[in-house]
Amino acid sequence: MNSDVAFYTPMKLPTSPIPSGDIIIAQLIMRALSQAGYRPRLESSELSYQKRPSVEKYTSIKERLTAERERLAKGYRSGEVSLPAVWFTYHNYCKSPDHLGPSLSKEFGFPYVTAEACRTGQNTPEDWLHSRRDAQAAIRHAKINFSLKANDRRYLNSFLEDDSSIVDLPPFLDTGLILDSDVGAKLPFENDNPIVLTVGMMRPGKKVLNFRALAEALALVENPNWNFIALGSGPEAENIKPLFDFLPASKKWFAGSVAREQVFSIMRRSRVFVWPGIEEPIGMVYLESQCLGLPVVALDAGGVPDVVKKDVSGILVKDSASMASAIQKLIESPGLCERMGQEAKKYIAQNHSIESATQILKRNLDRVLQR
Repeated sequence: MNSDVAFYTPMKLPTSPIPSGDIIIAQLIMRALSQAGYRPRLESSELSYQKRPSVEKYTSIKERLTAERERLAKGYRSGEVSLPAVWFTYHNYCKSPDHLGPSLSKEFGFPYVTAEACRTGQNTPEDWLHSRRDAQAAIRHAKINFSLKANDRRYLNSFLEDDSSIVDLPPFLDTGLILDSDVGAKLPFENDNPIVLTVGMMRPGKKVLNFRALAEALALVENPNWNFIALGSGPEAENIKPLFDFLPASKKWFAGSVAREQVFSIMRRSRVFVWPGIEEPIGMVYLESQCLGLPVVALDAGGVPDVVKKDVSGILVKDSASMASAIQKLIESPGLCERMGQEAKKYIAQNHSIESATQILKRNLDRVLQR
């Protein structure tokens, strides 16, 4: 049986070196497809992503993608490129609609599948009218729409005639790779106080909002006996770091961008992971921290409850004041942290492992191909 999967990411290439949760998810899906017995191949490097709504930009992108579609079709027709068994698009949405897969699927007869098809909450519906129309047309054509979070499922249900194409695929990790990695990170602190860790790119927009909310919460923590580590860098770094000037220099460390193995090593040495999660669709770092037994403190909003088990593997709160209380509770209660950390490990192993994702992908793709 042909097991080739034409894998396409219209938003970001999975080969990109820039740290991103979207890239990690794409890489993990390709790995899970391989474990399921399929052969994923990156079918095109042409992206359709546009950051801001613009009809002119949308038209230009669509023209470029039309030419790419013809290039692929020519290769399929001539036999220079083997026909895939299925076309699989990750992150088809109004900012990056798939202009390739649906049309090629119709012409050459292979089934079309999406994962994390969603919509942006930015701007007005009218601003994204054309690209959202294209994204929704692709979703309607799909035999399977793998939904990674509850909010996406609600969106799909809002315009699909029925939910028969929707299959839940919880965000997942290759837990074995994470648990086996420890590079022995050295920390700069001269004390043994518990570490409050955050990880986030220092970019404009929602990342800045999250760092502001985090600074507000940390400033309210009354117990002074803890250290703070922030991993991540970006163009807003010089504006974000002063938000934490209330912390003594000896008790904070802005480490900048570090390799993922180094992130995991620092997670092992921390007491609690905190990231507010404002406008956070998923947040892979929540899964990674829990996998390593680190309890989470975050807002009870967005996609956070999809990846953190409230009051079991983490404490989900409503505002900065309650975030501060949760942080203080955990830094003062090593026993509670240990219990929540163990529950976090179990939660990830049972609900967010690559093994469970592989079974979901295999079962549903096999079904579509047999049909």
